[in-house]
Amino acid sequence: MGFRSRLILSLLLIEVAIGGTLYYLQNRALTEAAMEKIQDHYQNHFLFLDSLLKSHSQMGELTQPITRLDMALTHLTQGVNDLAYVRIRSMDKTQTRQVLLESRASYFNGQFKEDAYLDLSKPYYCVTNQLYLGDKAYWLDIALNLKPTVKSLKSSDQGYLYTTLGLLAAVALVGAGLFRNYGRGISELNHAVDAIEKGKLGYEIGDSQHLAELEPTARAFNHM
Repeated sequence: MGFRSRLILSLLLIEVAIGGTLYYLQNRALTEAAMEKIQDHYQNHFLFLDSLLKSHSQMGELTQPITRLDMALTHLTQGVNDLAYVRIRSMDKTQTRQVLLESRASYFNGQFKEDAYLDLSKPYYCVTNQLYLGDKAYWLDIALNLKPTVKSLKSSDQGYLYTTLGLLAAVALVGAGLFRNYGRGISELNHAVDAIEKGKLGYEIGDSQHLAELEPTARAFNHM
């Protein structure tokens, strides 16, 4: 493998290593930002539902009838947001959890199952938390639709990937232009050395001005 080939291969390997590292770091940063955004959305929904339930309660009990509260929850899950499912449960004297209210978006057809952690590979993020109305505990089940956030994440990730590839291609082209004459100069110096070894003692490198940084070396060779 010639010097020029080794030089180009080295530059490509360096570019791939740098580009891969930058892409990995950016992808990780985007993923962490998306997960933080989802956690913020969940917290906002929980606080809003907590205040909504407290406004429809008295002495720790939900006020009757709860039709207006049911309509409010339906409006939330049918609206344009990431709230896919809401369920409110209480515990009776036999320690059995009873469903008081339940509302779901039209696309949420599965069963609610609490997730141990946030996983962006899943379509929904299901969380159960306790809230208190007076001294009585209730369980609030919330499922968030992750598809819009994941779609936005993939779009940003894809855009960054194309940008990175474009920059790497531009750097490769600039590097090829900068090292073109350098590689040619090395080739001519090697050719001159081969000529001397074959007994052509009067061999000189012609027109050394195009050799850029190697021009002083070429002149020194001609004056030996």
